[in-house]
Amino acid sequence: MTSHWTTKNQYIGCYFDALDDRAMDFRYKDITGRNSNGRCIRDCSSIGSVFAGTSARNECFCSKSYHHGTHDTKPDECLANCQNNDAETCGGDWRLQIYSVCPIGKYRGAGEAVVDGKPNCESECHCDLLPCFYFNGTCTDGCAIGWKGDACNERGSVQDKLVAHKCIFINMVKNKSKL
Repeated sequence: MTSHWTTKNQYIGCYFDALDDRAMDFRYKDITGRNSNGRCIRDCSSIGSVFAGTSARNECFCSKSYHHGTHDTKPDECLANCQNNDAETCGGDWRLQIYSVCPIGKYRGAGEAVVDGKPNCESECHCDLLPCFYFNGTCTDGCAIGWKGDACNERGSVQDKLVAHKCIFINMVKNKSKL
């Protein structure tokens, strides 16, 4: 039986990939020997990437972001077994399995990037929907309701989030009326 999951809450999805428009910016390496999603995640965390992706059975991609808005998800098309590892799937032809280096809601803790062979994901963040930035926990999409601070790791209130959205909306209306 093949599986997309190596670590709970790290699998983001299977995405279409193309040579002229890559879903992830940096191809880290073609893995020789036995490939696994966990190995790619570990390798990507060691160079400070936020996301890891496997493709074509033996490729590992690392990136600080992925182009989720321009690439269709293909949930049932990452079916190629990893090289020398039939227990996991590693994408497919122009299909990329994307993982967050840290589980959603976690980011790099103090110390080394890899501890005991696993990414150091000891710190918590509470982003709205997307994973937080691996190095410092900042959220590109803002804090989830009830959280505030640069890493969204300080208790806030629902009111904080509503006030922030109201201010953004008011500024958008004011700026539109000036045009």
